[in-house]
Amino acid sequence: MRLLYIHSAHVPALAANAVQVAKMCQAFRVAGAEVLLALPRASMNRQDHYGKIAREYGLDTEFPFRVLPVPFWPVPGRELFFSMLALFAAVWLRPHVIFTRSATVALVSAGLFGFTTVFELHDPIGSLSSRQRQRLAKLIGLKAFRMLVVTTQRLRDNSLCLFPQHAGKFFIAPNGADPVPPNVEKYSLTGTFKVGYVGHLYKGKGMEIISAIAPRCGWATFHIVGGTPGDIGYWTSKLAQCPNTVFHGYVPHAATCAYLAEMDVVLAPYLRNVEGQGGGRNIAEGMSPLKLFEYMAHGKPIVSSDLPAIREVLRDSVNSVLVSPDNPSDWVNALRHLRENEVFRDQIGLQAKADFLTKYSRIARATNILKEIENREAYRLHSFSC
Repeated sequence: MRLLYIHSAHVPALAANAVQVAKMCQAFRVAGAEVLLALPRASMNRQDHYGKIAREYGLDTEFPFRVLPVPFWPVPGRELFFSMLALFAAVWLRPHVIFTRSATVALVSAGLFGFTTVFELHDPIGSLSSRQRQRLAKLIGLKAFRMLVVTTQRLRDNSLCLFPQHAGKFFIAPNGADPVPPNVEKYSLTGTFKVGYVGHLYKGKGMEIISAIAPRCGWATFHIVGGTPGDIGYWTSKLAQCPNTVFHGYVPHAATCAYLAEMDVVLAPYLRNVEGQGGGRNIAEGMSPLKLFEYMAHGKPIVSSDLPAIREVLRDSVNSVLVSPDNPSDWVNALRHLRENEVFRDQIGLQAKADFLTKYSRIARATNILKEIENREAYRLHSFSC
């Protein structure tokens, strides 16, 4: 299968979606597809486009995909212009399917060009702009639009309320991660009980909880990996009197394994309202956090907020400890219990890793999506011939 992944934002970039796009392109490639990733040319400041992405995200160069730089001008309607140019190139490249996370790209692909199109949705529809919602409403009924990939059951249910007549176009594929490379060299972290967090520091992602519990856990050292300089400056100031918090700043994604390998416990401390990149929208209802699957891949004991979307992956006292995002005391007690019970720590960590290997590897996700596309295409052709 020839798959053209059109992404209208920069890769590499600090955003989590950049990691997901790059990693999924390689996963599709490993799963047997011929993959071409179309990106804004502004993100390409070197000739070895794939090499730059591979180094940033630690991609396996045994399965390279091709990169197509497309002009992206900073003018009104720039995403539409970008879509048109990428899809004009697709006319020559003749892909079997267009895959994208942009409603604009998907609508132009299926509606104007008639390409078989798959759109991946990561946010609740209610959090999208009115223009994006309008485009999605036009897109979902088009004949060339084959599939709407969502990452959680709750996100499917949320979307289905608006499009009940198109239930057959939905496909659930939780986010995933890659297995941990063998013989990871651990990054030396301070403290005797190391509690880690890897990810952005946007509002609702969890620094609010960490800042409330760190002063009450003098027996733990909290290692925060990630964040913009502005966010780090804000939280460093807030925790100036708390010596057991260490901010490591931005770390290339390929290097985060070394930090995770050294952590005793990891946190996914989401609030009920989680701000996405750019702010102004709550993504908590439909989120399938990348960090959860990376934590699971490492076999780390996870303490996470007990939220409906999280419960689709994590089970309390089985592969994690789930606690209320509203009560810092619950987090302190959970960490104390894990510190004092190494057997329980190992037990939930091992189960998390087993669950990851059987359900949440990125290669398995890519394989399932490709198989579903092929099944839908085969059904369509059979129905047409009849």
